Amino acid sequence: MLGYNYEYGVKWQNNSAILCFISGLLLAALVSSRSIIFGKVTGISGILSESITYNKVKDYDRYKSIMFIGGILSGGAIAKTYLPDCFEDWSTLPIDRLILAGILVGFGTKTANGCTSGHGVCGISSFRLRSIAATCSFMIAGFVTAMATNTSRFLPYFTNTLPVERSGAVIGVMIGVCIIIVLILAINKDSTFFVNAHGNFIVSAILDCIFGIAFALAMAVSNMTKLSATISFLDLRYWNPALAFIMGGAISINAPLQYLITNKGPSKPFLGTEFTCPKFNKVDFKLILGSIIFGVGWGLAGACPGPAITNVTSGNISPLIYIACLVLGQYLQMLSNTTIDNLLYEKGAVSEKGTRVGLPTKEEEEGEEEVEKRQQADGTINI
Repeated sequence: MLGYNYEYGVKWQNNSAILCFISGLLLAALVSSRSIIFGKVTGISGILSESITYNKVKDYDRYKSIMFIGGILSGGAIAKTYLPDCFEDWSTLPIDRLILAGILVGFGTKTANGCTSGHGVCGISSFRLRSIAATCSFMIAGFVTAMATNTSRFLPYFTNTLPVERSGAVIGVMIGVCIIIVLILAINKDSTFFVNAHGNFIVSAILDCIFGIAFALAMAVSNMTKLSATISFLDLRYWNPALAFIMGGAISINAPLQYLITNKGPSKPFLGTEFTCPKFNKVDFKLILGSIIFGVGWGLAGACPGPAITNVTSGNISPLIYIACLVLGQYLQMLSNTTIDNLLYEKGAVSEKGTRVGLPTKEEEEGEEEVEKRQQADGTINI
């Protein structure tokens, strides 16, 4: 039965909240692991963008991103086999709404340089004002859009049907895998194999595939792969607060871990040359605009980039259409980025004409080129 035809109020489901919380713990484990191993933020919209961008992304980063996305697809297939109830049919959502939502999510996340994972989990865990502002913006936009357009009328009533014991075991295994990987690399980080460019690349690609699998399983166990679960959170008229526990669980563990990595950890990542966390922290109009656009798309359908990619291997055609539209939205943003900046400059919303907010400046890019040349000379460059 489609639609939520029942009394308003909070619709609490204990098992759903438990699964979301332990999924958040897995997210914290993999996000922190990628941070100390690669020195990078785990933002799914950014990883997807890197995997399809050729002219502004280094081959090494693009190949790793492709492996991470491949891991998410593999994790979705694993979830389909062992946790089939984590998926639902997206075809009840009108195709025009699905297409529009995908384009808006792609365009918005590219404009704001992040989504629920990059800003919501990683950014807030690092206490970045920019990420806090972005998260508040897309959350409010998502709430308003889901209720104003009554998205719930197209979706079944959400009820968690995942077995807690099996789901908990899956999460526990993957958290253990993340911990073991970090311990092994911490002990062997100076190994000649890891320092060698080709060995570094092979290990990095394999690990990112594993982390992608872990991410997909976290999405599956938390039920974020179900549109009805996300909309039950975004529609405050019949609010199911369970999904708040995935972000809460992730931030509660990731925040202290990120502090330790930044202030007490190694001087450089185990398999990287430096920690590349975003340094730009200004809250500007472009950030808020992009976050709102993303939030509107999120509220229209209920799919973030990560859960949508996980759904691609579920056997339904609708997630494929959605992802294609999301990628189209990212490309449209890249094509129009300079135009957008110039318009905002004319309105006084940015301080520099043609600036690409949140991306490296020309001076920073030149500095990276010098670092790369030095790494090539001593044989430690990542290919």
